[in-house]
Amino acid sequence: MKRIFQVIFIIGFWSVCVDPLFSSFSFADEIYLKNQDRVSGEILEQREDAVLLKTRALGVVMIQKEFIEKIVADDGVLAQAPKEPVAFDQKPAEKPWKKEFSFGYSLAQGNTEKQRIAGRLFFNRKTKENEVIIKGEHLYASTDKKMDTQRFNGILHYAFHFAQSLRWYNFYRLEGDHDRFAKIDYRLTPFTGVGYWFFSEERLKVMVEIGVGYEYTNYTDEQESIKKNIFTPQIFFEKGLWGKSRVSQRASLYLPPENVHDYRIRLETAFTNPMDRYWALRLTLIDDFNNFPGENVKKNDLRLISSLVYSF
Repeated sequence: MKRIFQVIFIIGFWSVCVDPLFSSFSFADEIYLKNQDRVSGEILEQREDAVLLKTRALGVVMIQKEFIEKIVADDGVLAQAPKEPVAFDQKPAEKPWKKEFSFGYSLAQGNTEKQRIAGRLFFNRKTKENEVIIKGEHLYASTDKKMDTQRFNGILHYAFHFAQSLRWYNFYRLEGDHDRFAKIDYRLTPFTGVGYWFFSEERLKVMVEIGVGYEYTNYTDEQESIKKNIFTPQIFFEKGLWGKSRVSQRASLYLPPENVHDYRIRLETAFTNPMDRYWALRLTLIDDFNNFPGENVKKNDLRLISSLVYSF
């Protein structure tokens, strides 16, 4: 219980103290007017004869292009106000792939020397009809220069919508992981199922999935390999907070129908605060629970990871 309160305190401190510190680095497009005035904010839309700009003090304002001298984007790129008409429904070209690399490191010295290194690669391609996700994560930790944590896990995911509303989709996923100190050499979990988006907006996302599959676990010691069918419901939630910061949570259950007591639960909660278009700070709390973890292995594995995220 004490540990949970410590985690809550850290998350609260991050939200209240750290986020305001970096809010000054938030996105800032600048519009220079012909009368030498300058307005800063986030460009929401460029219309045929006007620009919609979201500002902190005035909210959303509309500036007629006839008064605009030049526009400077938040990355420093100079963009003159278009002389030719721009269609109302025209949108900037989106990158086909969303790519992220994150790295976290912590070091504590005193009576004991502890260090932890975490890395993550994430690739996502999402269109109106389908989605592809490729993800890999690694965690290493040591105490007094002796390794006590080594974990790998990865996901390959493909989904496509099959209903006119685009809320329903069918998915195929392969999960793999390795945990040296839980004596898991490798665990492979392929499964398939259906999902439904209750909300899929920029500021709010809520989704549920139900899948069935197969799990194969190979151990590093003398334990026999385990093969079993699994039922895999999952819930995902993401909510925009202030600015472009957001909090998300994914809850996954791995339940074998033949023995419902031999289940696993994975909870992953993340708070992400962008500093600019490319860099962000992320605080992630991961809780892996295994009701039958094996001999001399704890049921619950709780990890709090702070990392720097680069999007490219």
